[in-house]
Amino acid sequence: LMGPVVVIVQFRAAEFLQTSAQTRGISMARSIAAVSTPALLSYNYVGLEEAARTAAHDEGVAYIIIHDKEGLVAGDSRVLNFEVRESSDSVSTQAVRSPETVIQRVTVQNSNGVQEDVYDVAVPVFVADSPQKWGTVRVGISLKPVQQAVARITYSLLFLSGLGFFLCLLGARSVSRRITRPLQKLREGTLALAGGD
Repeated sequence: LMGPVVVIVQFRAAEFLQTSAQTRGISMARSIAAVSTPALLSYNYVGLEEAARTAAHDEGVAYIIIHDKEGLVAGDSRVLNFEVRESSDSVSTQAVRSPETVIQRVTVQNSNGVQEDVYDVAVPVFVADSPQKWGTVRVGISLKPVQQAVARITYSLLFLSGLGFFLCLLGARSVSRRITRPLQKLREGTLALAGGD
């Protein structure tokens, strides 16, 4: 009985936590976009780099990348001695081309050299009364906290399942003794009766 419950709860919890991570990424990217708009309009790459580095200190943020109007990387929280450069990977290309928010699940290498699952949330930057896209802000939200939370939930459910199974065994044993005691007395009485008592 607990097997399907564990699977369903694990699936629902993972779904909820992933949706929360996506929502967090979107709100962070929009916030950074609002702060970075003047720097994007003036091509202030130093300001964009500083904005990316400052925002990336939040827990669970793998990286912040800011693309300018031409799609060049104008700020990247992971790169020291930053230089404006072109980014040709498929994730960047899709993020830069889209006029809408794009969420992509990717695997990146973190600062420790370990592969990590990330939601790459890309939000376009528009200026009021202008249809032209002035840049793209990408926030990499690490899925490690989500995976750890799902693992904790799973372990808790498995522990409760094991505890419930153990208690059920004890209960079944107690009930079976209550049932078999009278039967044992009846057997003994029958044997005594057959022996002439």
